[in-house]
Amino acid sequence: MFSWHRNAAIRAVEDLIRSGELGEIYYMSFERTNLGPVRTDVSALWDLATHDASIMCDFMSDMPVFVSATGQSYLNPGIEDVVFATFIFDHGAAAHVHASWLNPSKVRQITVVGSKRMAVCDDLDLRQPLRVYDKCVSLPPLSEITGSFLQHKTLVIDSGAIIPVVQSREPLLAEVDDFFECILSGMKPRADGVSGWRVVRMMEAAAESIAHGSARVRVTDGPT
Repeated sequence: MFSWHRNAAIRAVEDLIRSGELGEIYYMSFERTNLGPVRTDVSALWDLATHDASIMCDFMSDMPVFVSATGQSYLNPGIEDVVFATFIFDHGAAAHVHASWLNPSKVRQITVVGSKRMAVCDDLDLRQPLRVYDKCVSLPPLSEITGSFLQHKTLVIDSGAIIPVVQSREPLLAEVDDFFECILSGMKPRADGVSGWRVVRMMEAAAESIAHGSARVRVTDGPT
C-alpha cells in the first residue's frame, strides 16, 4: 500500500492541500472498485481500503478520530465484498471510502473538496490524472444577512477547471529509490512503521464498526 506515497498525481494533490490552494478541507471521497479479483482470505476493507486510509492520513497529516462503516457479504459468507466507511478527523473533515470487488467498473478516484477549490485525481487516466476545479460555495457575511429568506442564498462560484501537468513515474520504482536513499542518508522514509500502524488501527476500527451494526468507533490514539 505504501507505493501510493510516491504516486505523482496523489503527491500533487497533497501539495495543493499543503499550499492552501484548496482552502480548508471539507471532505474527501475515495472510490476503489472493480469486478474481481474476489478474495476469500480478507475482505474488501483490508484488501482495498488500506490504500485510501494511508493516503488520507498523508493528506491530513494526521489520523482520523472516529469511523463508522458498513459492509455486505454477497459472494462469501463473513467476507465483505463491498464496504462503505466514513472517517472523521479531529477538525471536522470527513473522508468517505467505497471499496468493492463486486462492481461493473474499475474505478480509482479521489475527490478532495475544499473551501476554495476542489480536486479530482483519477489514477486510471494516464494522460490527465489530475483536475483542479475552481469551484466553491461562498456564504454571505453575517453583516449582510437580514430578514428576507432570499438574502440567505449562497453564492456558487464556478470558474471551470485546470489540468496540471503531472510528471508520472512508476510508484514502486520510486519507492525502491526512496528506500535506498533513506539507508544511505539516514533520513526518515515517507512511509514508516507508524504509518503502517495507523492504517492497521483504522482498519481494525472500521471492522469493529461493521461488526457492531455501523456503530461509531473511536480510532485509538497511538505513537507519534
